[in-house]
Amino acid sequence: MAEKTEIKIFVASANDVAAERVQVILLLNQLNKSHRHLFLEAVEWEYDKEKGSQFEFEDVQDSINPLLRNCQIAVFIFYSRIGLNTRKEFELANDEKIKFMAYFRQGFSPNKDNLAEFGELLSFKTNLNNKVLYSDYSDEVDFYSKFYQDLNLYLSKKFPSLTENINYQNKEALEIEVKLKKERELDINILKEDFKYKHKSSDIPFPDVFFTGREKKLAELDKSVNENKIVVINGIGGVGKTELTAYYIREKIEDLDRVIWYDCTSESRFDTFLNKIGFGYILEGENKKDKTLIDYPYIV
Repeated sequence: MAEKTEIKIFVASANDVAAERVQVILLLNQLNKSHRHLFLEAVEWEYDKEKGSQFEFEDVQDSINPLLRNCQIAVFIFYSRIGLNTRKEFELANDEKIKFMAYFRQGFSPNKDNLAEFGELLSFKTNLNNKVLYSDYSDEVDFYSKFYQDLNLYLSKKFPSLTENINYQNKEALEIEVKLKKERELDINILKEDFKYKHKSSDIPFPDVFFTGREKKLAELDKSVNENKIVVINGIGGVGKTELTAYYIREKIEDLDRVIWYDCTSESRFDTFLNKIGFGYILEGENKKDKTLIDYPYIV
């Protein structure tokens, strides 16, 4: 099994969007199934940082910052306020050029007790204009949908799987193949027009532009034509009898003016067939003209 690439995602928010933090965990579990070459892991300092004294750091936030620096992605979720530590984490992610995504929940109605905090959040959001592509959302379901779309798109571009690379290479190869087929089709069309000019009355169909292979069948047909006066090609509908015959005639018969192509369906008139080959005078009388090819099985 190929080794997976570990992607750590730092989750930063105040406690007023606890439901969204749960959605992040569920979403990462879902994306781990669709991006099987990756292992997405949420980093939440509440669970990833041991509690207790942090004597080696000046303050608690300094002890959390290494967790953020070790992440490839950070997601920031806001609703009614922006805490001091969340702001520091946002600034650190920006300074360290860590890919981050910001989401603002709508619908909060402040009162006199939290109006100042909410105003600070609005000022922070305003300052992001023309600098950060953030998203507004209405509820947990809307957040899940937008975050899933954003993260899935970023992962597909930044961490493509081998299959995705192969698909991309195949796409380029397919584009080249289509171009060559168009060029070949153009050449065939030129040949068709040239043939129609030389054989204006011919009803012989042209084989499909992309006819290929079937060398064994063509060789068997050529052998049968050279050794027999009558050759019958039979088979169920759709196996390619007409294509094979048309291709053989185009490739092997030099004097196409001597070839008569006639559609022997049950509706085809026998007198029409004789007229086409130049022996229409053989049949006379209305009763005989009413007969179709199936009334003369020995002809078929």
